[in-house]
Amino acid sequence: MTVRLPSSSRRAAVREPTLCPAAGVWAVAVLVLAVGLTWAAVAGVRLRLGEFASLAGAFFMLVAVGSVYAMSRRAVGIVVSCFAVAFLILFNIAAGILSYAGQWLAAPLQDDWFASFDAALGFDWNAHLAFVAHRPVLAQTLTWAYFSCPAQLFVLVCVLSVFDRSALVRFMALYATTALATICIASAFPALGAVAHHAPPAALLSSMPDPLSGSWHMADLIALRQGAFREISPHALEGIISFPSFHTALGVLFIHAFARAPRMLAPAILLNGAMILSTISVGGHYFADVIAGAVLAGVSIVAFQAWQTRALRLPRPESAPAPALRDALDPSAPRG
Repeated sequence: MTVRLPSSSRRAAVREPTLCPAAGVWAVAVLVLAVGLTWAAVAGVRLRLGEFASLAGAFFMLVAVGSVYAMSRRAVGIVVSCFAVAFLILFNIAAGILSYAGQWLAAPLQDDWFASFDAALGFDWNAHLAFVAHRPVLAQTLTWAYFSCPAQLFVLVCVLSVFDRSALVRFMALYATTALATICIASAFPALGAVAHHAPPAALLSSMPDPLSGSWHMADLIALRQGAFREISPHALEGIISFPSFHTALGVLFIHAFARAPRMLAPAILLNGAMILSTISVGGHYFADVIAGAVLAGVSIVAFQAWQTRALRLPRPESAPAPALRDALDPSAPRG
């Protein structure tokens, strides 16, 4: 006998995610923060606690607002977006500190290898920079695209928290795992970056919207490798990773996530295509960094989807139905 549950029961059976990302990803973020703080203590790096306190206040405010709405069982989109933004605050600080810890290990620099790889592909880094620098509109457009990550994260959270919360949960898991993989690879294969290696003429760099393009991280990176880095601020954490390019990986992840909102897909492809292109001239990356970032993102997406498929196929224990429901499902079953 087939029983059709009331529509309200069917809706209740399909539970919308309210904790974004999943609890396991939150646990990873806390662990990463613990590792980063342990490194700071061991390396003698002082934290600017006043600046960390302001972000901690924002974090706890978002968690409190999300918790209140969660308990009232209203406005699930607000709940998801509050937890998602809170997670991004926590994880980005934790991952930023961990990336500094990885470069503090001072593994051998790989700039010569990356530059040789580019040359083997026929890619002329200085020629590419000159092409962009001599076209002010292109240079400014790429600079805007390069710094669009925070805005894209905000828009993505707002859109998916309303239209596809499960996709937002998946994006957050991919974001965290890809970032951690990037940090681990960069710690083993560090590089100063293409600007430091190719040393383009100062006149060429001054033609860019920001003459320091691709070299903002140099002071912190060199100090870390020399054991001279002594103070860390959450507002001054630089992107000190060259290989693989996390901007490239994130661009691929953004396109993959915005595909769940079809009207946003075309703008996402255009913007993130520009962002990936900007990583060379604005971010100071080797072409090898870009390739590695795209491959890493692709592998992360495929691996995550394979894991999800396998998890869904695993048998799950079924609890015995309540007597009333059991009777409805099988009237011939013995009572007692």
